[in-house]
Amino acid sequence: GDTLAERLSRHGPLPTVELLEIGIQIADGLQAAHEQGLIHRDIKTANILLTGERGLVKITDFGLARAVDDLSLTRDGEVAGTPQFMSPEQARGEPLDVRSDLFSLGCVLYALATGASPFEGGSPLAMLRKVVELVPPSAAERSANVPGWVAAIIGRLLEKRPEDRYQSAAEVADLLRKLLAELRSGAVDETATSLQTATSLPAAAARGKGAGRPLHRGWMAGVLLGLLAGILILITTPDGTTKSQRVPDGSGISIIVDHSDLNAADPGSVPPSVNGNDDLRALIGQSDRWTWTDPVPLGNGINTAGDDSQPHLSPDGLALWFQSSRDASGQARVYVSRRSTVAEEFGPPVIGLELPESIPYAVSPAVTADELALVFATSADTGEGHMELMMATRERTGEPFGAPVNLGPTVNTRGWELSPSLSGDGLSLVFASSGRGAQGRYALFECRRDSRADPFAEAMSLGSDVNSRSSDAGPCLSADGLALVFRSMRDTGRGNSDFYLTTRAGRNEAFHPPVRLVAPFNSDFAEGKLTATADWSTVVFASNRPGGAGGTDLWITRRVPKVP
Repeated sequence: GDTLAERLSRHGPLPTVELLEIGIQIADGLQAAHEQGLIHRDIKTANILLTGERGLVKITDFGLARAVDDLSLTRDGEVAGTPQFMSPEQARGEPLDVRSDLFSLGCVLYALATGASPFEGGSPLAMLRKVVELVPPSAAERSANVPGWVAAIIGRLLEKRPEDRYQSAAEVADLLRKLLAELRSGAVDETATSLQTATSLPAAAARGKGAGRPLHRGWMAGVLLGLLAGILILITTPDGTTKSQRVPDGSGISIIVDHSDLNAADPGSVPPSVNGNDDLRALIGQSDRWTWTDPVPLGNGINTAGDDSQPHLSPDGLALWFQSSRDASGQARVYVSRRSTVAEEFGPPVIGLELPESIPYAVSPAVTADELALVFATSADTGEGHMELMMATRERTGEPFGAPVNLGPTVNTRGWELSPSLSGDGLSLVFASSGRGAQGRYALFECRRDSRADPFAEAMSLGSDVNSRSSDAGPCLSADGLALVFRSMRDTGRGNSDFYLTTRAGRNEAFHPPVRLVAPFNSDFAEGKLTATADWSTVVFASNRPGGAGGTDLWITRRVPKVP
């Protein structure tokens, strides 16, 4: 299909309805990538394809840390991206989070609305300066055909400070989707001059959410100690969620979590299968025996300045599989790090899966207990989906995996399939999908098979007891297939998304309603996928909380006896 750049070159700015339709799909795609721990870093009109008769959007180069035609500068690090579509923090070479992609999305929508980039002309260096310093004219000022409320959304995305933008791609997609529905129904006047008058959304949603959530009055901020290396902040919260504050002068931050007074899950809400398992009770603050060490970032080159995420820990805790974009190509690859005993640190990571040229990248590895089968997500053009699941197998450990095979229509759809997780025997596969009536959000599904030689049967939803009206993704299925931890943006949690635990009595039984995990897993920062050993004594998870190497890092915490 054509790229948006080609479409603009031939036909000029898009009508409002088409702009909203395309904007929704781009935002949905970005949310899918962000939930995988990926920051695109090069969202631009030339990287967005329109495919098929219905104009389906496909975002290219997912997992790409730096595109072939990117600008690269060296100044206390590296700046990679396309100047006209680059965020200010990216232009300054600062650490990035998902809000950088949202600024680039604003640049794309500006171009779709007006036919031109908000930042144009001059050398690459001059362009970078404009991105950092210049406030461009609003899209409505640039073109009289742009409704004021469209310009307001674009303007919010183009705020210089990340905390002043919308805070997630899902938030943008939901807003655009509501406005499109109201525009088609006639509830929105296309000539409205403000977002407030164009939509019935609450004022807070129209303005965009703030970056951080204010501390509840009942939460106790502890001791603030000035240190030469920065500020140490000790904060306790009744719900056991890690809290922190960034130091205004940027001198640094350390966080200590106090688990002494956790307000754990209501005992009445805990499923019987959890109540009888003290290992699982420790995850939700209900254990009399166990607590958790403060998480620390993994060493030995596992974490890099980029994004290292989507971990999978072997049941015995001796192998850690994860995705990273560290190699020279900038594409996401599957890596594995090993150790001889659980008392040791993980060793330096190595490539865990070699990819053929037809598969551009691999994310979210899920591996069987014997390491003979590996499932991952990619956007290779081998099926119908935007992102789909593939599986590679081998006869013996130590040998290379064979050519990956698409898992087919019982698993993959024309939507997005993400975050696979396998039971230890490889007979149960849980994953997130947007293509089975999820209407832009992500829900959890399970496929089963009778033996390794059989294909997976048709995917079945985990049901309304598990899936919510928000996005549910990042599943970690226990080795026995009876417990599941996943991430959800449902309103009962704290932060960007929280981890939840659900269990079932048997593989043919339904999962119980989930219970939210406590500290140190959930925080005000963006947590990625969680993984654990078979006995849940060691947990590794992805997070962008301070103290790591940069971007998204892998953190480890261990279950330890409570001190009397």
